[in-house]
Amino acid sequence: MDRMACKIEIGGQISRSAINFEDELPWLDSLIGRIIGEGVQSDYGENVYNLIEKELSKFVNKDGLLEFVHESKSNGEFDDLENWLRENQIPYRRWTEPDVYNGEIVYFTPEMEVPLTVCVDVNEQEMVSGVAGRNVLELLKKHSCAYCGGPSSDELKQAIHLLEEELPVIPVIPMFKIVD
Repeated sequence: MDRMACKIEIGGQISRSAINFEDELPWLDSLIGRIIGEGVQSDYGENVYNLIEKELSKFVNKDGLLEFVHESKSNGEFDDLENWLRENQIPYRRWTEPDVYNGEIVYFTPEMEVPLTVCVDVNEQEMVSGVAGRNVLELLKKHSCAYCGGPSSDELKQAIHLLEEELPVIPVIPMFKIVD
């Protein structure tokens, strides 16, 4: 199993007082326990062993999301934390550093049935499949010449479908907020 650096950003509203019946703890305490359980770091190398609510603000990044890192997680994933966040419909974004494999950014919001995974380079820029791009280009070139009247409705729909598969809409992760 490969170990890679990764970062997770957590958003959405978390209740300070409502009880998560799975843990029999308030939701916020459940989240904090899961974060600590992953062995997260505040900065590459600085471990977070204890975390209390009043300290959470120092982990909020410029986008208003809770942010934690780890320099060497299995497959570059926060497995238990990510599963818990999805099960409880809490939005997050996880970045895995490129290593032997491409990097990736995984997005999840409550509106999604499954997380969206996007391959990225070392600068966190999306990587688009050349095959998909060339297929779309071929369809558009083949059917958009002036003398043939442009692409047919079906071919244009196929080109759009290929682009939508390769270039999905990236969800916005709402800012992290503690509510009563």
